[in-house]
Amino acid sequence: MAPPNPHGARRPRVTPDAIARENTRKRAQYRVQARPASRADLLQQNEKSPISNGFPNTLQCAFNALAKGTEELWYGLDMAQLKKAINAHRPVRQRSPIPTTPPHPIPGGEYDRDGFLYRLHVVENLRHDRIRLTMAALLVPYLRRRHGDRALVASDCGLYARRSDRFKKPLAPDIMVSLTAGDIDAPGTPPGEDRKSYKLWQEPVPDLILEVISSSSVERDTVEKPPRYEALGVREFWLFDPHRHTDAPNGLRGWSLVDGKYRAMPPRTPTPTEAPLPPGTTARWSAVLGLYLFGDGPDLRLHDPRTGRLPDLAEQADAHAAAEARADRVAARVAALETELEALKRAL
Repeated sequence: MAPPNPHGARRPRVTPDAIARENTRKRAQYRVQARPASRADLLQQNEKSPISNGFPNTLQCAFNALAKGTEELWYGLDMAQLKKAINAHRPVRQRSPIPTTPPHPIPGGEYDRDGFLYRLHVVENLRHDRIRLTMAALLVPYLRRRHGDRALVASDCGLYARRSDRFKKPLAPDIMVSLTAGDIDAPGTPPGEDRKSYKLWQEPVPDLILEVISSSSVERDTVEKPPRYEALGVREFWLFDPHRHTDAPNGLRGWSLVDGKYRAMPPRTPTPTEAPLPPGTTARWSAVLGLYLFGDGPDLRLHDPRTGRLPDLAEQADAHAAAEARADRVAARVAALETELEALKRAL
């Protein structure tokens, strides 16, 4: 017999079937309470229930279950229903129809007025940066003399093929040359050097791209980028490897677009009427630039068939300093001769 109740009445018998029926009744009750038919019902429930951190008690428990990542049923609701209930309670944020920056900007990046990344301050190494800047400094005045303001030389500029690439990291060639960029007058395209990015729905396809390989960009420059430039229709693609990470002769390789496919450029020797190359040099001809390109140790050189090798910035600075020194010597000699002439006049 069951032990007597201290109050004089017998304790009611609790069976497993009774416990199961009670649990089923509670789950049905909670299921009705935790499943609002609409946002209005949810707000009405919010007014009747105590608030904890802005959520009703029932939704607060659901939010805690979501935060723990549990997949178990909670009061008869699965995870999809819980998420739907919580999202219905959250306030709707108004977004600008024309955002100026991507939702997750790349650290160190600079964006143009349309929200496209146009410059990422990442320097591979000092030699890589020096080669890139030297090539740009040599090509800008050379192409300006040949093509005027139509030619554009850009270094490490964001290149976008589609509008949908806006929130992706763009192609950023070390050197990009377009011989007809000045002919395009697309709406909203700034003139010349005021461009902050290069968008192919506003600009012509570049005529030449040069990539300088570094230890961190071997696979990206040799495997990933060439097919993309080929698909875009870039006429010439060049790779220079100053540290010889690849087996390219003299560190330089070039491809030209023929029938939509890249073909390797063979070495070429200047004709007898052209300025000769340094002895033992293997060079390749660029039809876009009208120049020979060749590797000189860790440096990349440009050779004009009419005048010879284009001096780099250090050589130009040395030549300028030497010319100034000669001018100073000539001026001093002229001053001395004028003094001597005045003395002879007074003697007469």
